[in-house]
Amino acid sequence: MISHGLEHVQIIIELCQLNKSFSPLLSFNSVSMLLWIVKSVMIQIILSVTYEQFYAAVENVKDACSVHLMSNCSGEEKRLCKNVKRLCRSSFDKINAWGLFYVDSRLPLSLVGLLTNYTVVLLQFAFL
Repeated sequence: MISHGLEHVQIIIELCQLNKSFSPLLSFNSVSMLLWIVKSVMIQIILSVTYEQFYAAVENVKDACSVHLMSNCSGEEKRLCKNVKRLCRSSFDKINAWGLFYVDSRLPLSLVGLLTNYTVVLLQFAFL
């Protein structure tokens, strides 16, 4: 997402530098590239919200098992709840991308910040 977004920003900057006068084709290309960047960010936001809902569901399962263990339940149910809690504690972790970063609700904000910072750098190289 970031590399494609930066490529689109760089293309828009180069097109603006080549064509100093207003051109409907240039405007259409710029708008379409910006819409493509917005679409990518929106997909990332939807993905992150879905993962956050999954993480909340896992927490709800752990809480429900804890409450169920305190109630009067059979031995099979207690064993099942203990196994679920043990499994969540030992093997569940947030989903990560190649061990580099976690996919959670903070990811879209981080990516937009990164895209914005590098866009400013590209603009500084182009116009200064």
